[in-house]
Amino acid sequence: MPNGSLNRWLFHKPKKVLDWDGRRRVLADVPKGLNYLHHGWDQVVVYRDIKSRNVLLDQDMRGRLGDFGLAKLYTHGEVPNTTRVVGTFGYLAPEVTTLAAPTEASDVYSFGIVVLEVACGRRPIESWAEREEDTVLVDWVRGKYFEGRLSEAGDERIIGECEAEEMEAVLKFSLTCRHPNPLHRPTMRDVVAILVGEEATAAT
Repeated sequence: MPNGSLNRWLFHKPKKVLDWDGRRRVLADVPKGLNYLHHGWDQVVVYRDIKSRNVLLDQDMRGRLGDFGLAKLYTHGEVPNTTRVVGTFGYLAPEVTTLAAPTEASDVYSFGIVVLEVACGRRPIESWAEREEDTVLVDWVRGKYFEGRLSEAGDERIIGECEAEEMEAVLKFSLTCRHPNPLHRPTMRDVVAILVGEEATAAT
């Protein structure tokens, strides 16, 4: 893809910062692709490695999924059966690390982490200068939520482009995608309906 991967535009000190409108478009593009994988075919494709590095940007800066090396194919209604944990640390749903059972819901969890990356401009796990230990982004955002300062978690580079209420709504949505119980997470159809609009789900 001519514009490389999403993580390059978030973390590699790009000459031009990806603005909020561009980030929102990417957050709408990715679940449309995942919705097709989960619901739009006669079999289910669980992607298993959703992360900003695997979101590629085309000439129009639209998001596309790349690297299907860990994807798993299932029949609708089939119970996933695998014996080893695969994926990238920091993006894995809790049930994947304990049961090695990836599902559509575990893809939703990983997408919730990507939402955090896009909104906060921070990696899932990183060393921050003001802290001695590594900081887990999920825990940091959750702390802001309980302090009533959730909008402060937004990327400082796009301050003024996004209203505080919208940033809070996006971050709260990421919390829903990352619910510890996979049964309480939205489906990818629900995600598309929220981020794109109801019309986009009509064809799937």
